[in-house]
Amino acid sequence: LWLAVANAKARDFRYALRYVLPIGLFVTPILYPISKLPQQWHWLAVVNPLTAPIEMIKYGLIGAGYIELRAVVVSLVVGSIITVSGLWYYTREAARSLESDTGGDDDDDDEDGF
Repeated sequence: LWLAVANAKARDFRYALRYVLPIGLFVTPILYPISKLPQQWHWLAVVNPLTAPIEMIKYGLIGAGYIELRAVVVSLVVGSIITVSGLWYYTREAARSLESDTGGDDDDDDEDGF
């Protein structure tokens, strides 16, 4: 919801996302297990809100993965905050974005005689 409004305001935003989102592939332990992280970087995996869902999928599909309670709590809290704030922002800004896309008031078109 946050990105939908940003994309409506600036059409070039989707091109920037192509370069930013793949960074998440390396920050989130998708390609490597958390146990391979050095101990000083383990906290970074715990505060990443995508770590717990990815580890749950790994555990459910192939029986590998380590689910840590702190990571699940962080994931639920951050996910809830992003969802609620995204809904608030979307309902507040979506009408403005659509209004600026369509040109606003339709009465201006009648002056041309068409």
